[in-house]
Amino acid sequence: MIGGCGLLTGCRAGERLAPLDSHDHAEETEEAAQPAERPLHEHEREHAQHMLPWEERELPDFQQAISEAKSDDPKTAENGISGLAQYMTRGTAAQKATAEKEMLTATRHKDTEIVQGACNVLGSYATTPAAVRRLRQLHTHSNPQIRGTATAALAKIYGRTNNLSGLINMLGVYNGDASGKAVIQLTVMGRKTVPDLINTVRTSTKPTQRHGAALALAMTCAGTSSPQQKFAELASATRHGWAAEQEQLPADLRALPVFADAVINDDSPRVRAICAQGLGYLGDGRAAVALAQALNDPVEEVRRRAAAALVIVPAKTAQAALEKTVRSDTSAAVRRYAAEALGWIGDSSVVPALIDAAGDRDVDVRRYAATQLGRMGEVSALQALVKLFDDPDEDVRWAAVVAVGKLRDRKAREALAQALDDSSPMVSHAAERGLQKLGIAKRKGEEFEQ
Repeated sequence: MIGGCGLLTGCRAGERLAPLDSHDHAEETEEAAQPAERPLHEHEREHAQHMLPWEERELPDFQQAISEAKSDDPKTAENGISGLAQYMTRGTAAQKATAEKEMLTATRHKDTEIVQGACNVLGSYATTPAAVRRLRQLHTHSNPQIRGTATAALAKIYGRTNNLSGLINMLGVYNGDASGKAVIQLTVMGRKTVPDLINTVRTSTKPTQRHGAALALAMTCAGTSSPQQKFAELASATRHGWAAEQEQLPADLRALPVFADAVINDDSPRVRAICAQGLGYLGDGRAAVALAQALNDPVEEVRRRAAAALVIVPAKTAQAALEKTVRSDTSAAVRRYAAEALGWIGDSSVVPALIDAAGDRDVDVRRYAATQLGRMGEVSALQALVKLFDDPDEDVRWAAVVAVGKLRDRKAREALAQALDDSSPMVSHAAERGLQKLGIAKRKGEEFEQ
């Protein structure tokens, strides 16, 4: 037994064992009770890494990433591209330079998706002239997927490096949707771009470039004005998320004189049209004069956007032009917006023009005229609205019935009672609701007070 004691404890035979300290013993017992940590399998470790934020993940082996990025196997090359991308953000200066060089090499890979992936990485992290030159080359690639990705990456580099001239040179270039991608970057960059965009709209000899610059300027300068806020409240507009945050920014009126001049004088219909839309985005009453003049433009699209802009822009000074337009423009779409804009003027003097519009040959014009007459609550429009109860289009009948219900006039009772028998449930329900608002209806099917 003594010999056994010596083997178990490490004591020589005959030595007395020192008593164990109770605290140490407790610790050893607790540690012994803990299960040993199981080493993670490779796939588990990889999954745990992927769950971490990018900046907290372990950097892969640099040389292995370089080797994988050159692989002919797309999956292997994809892993290498991903690894090199991490070094382009978190590596040393030398590693970043090498990673970018390898990424440029990857843009010549035979697999389209690998080329696109490399372009995306360059767009997100590269800044060197070599990267810009390569992406410019790929901007004209025969493969439309590569072309589009390279163009987007090039625009992102210009945006990150505040290269306004590079982005403006992309405006009006439709290959790879360069113009659209440049507009996005310019808008993201914010209002520091306004002076350069104004200069481009005013001085560029290329109509497509002026159009792109005007579009970017409209999106950048858009914001809220008092008339727009009133319009939103009256229209019961609901704002959510990003759009709500953007609407809190006041409109930048530096663009107003530029748009007001171009909507009349630019020789490109596309530029005139986008400038009319831009004036609507600004929502300033001083734009109404130019928009009224644009209602006489020979191009329908310009007139349509001018009329639509006057829905939001205070349009009292454009009332005469809108009345002429709603009665005589050859385009139903233009007449429809003119009717809506007249209604938002909110003056009883527009009622005769809206009554004429209620008899328009186009269904949408009749519907919008009825809606605006009802919103204004003009009893003088009752006869014109009741006439629409027999309209062949149920949407027009519905709009007219709703409008009469808003008049809160007992003369509307008989007409609304007759509309209860309309073949459209939507119309008959609107009639019932109108009678309820007048306080003379119980429910459909019961008699009404006489």
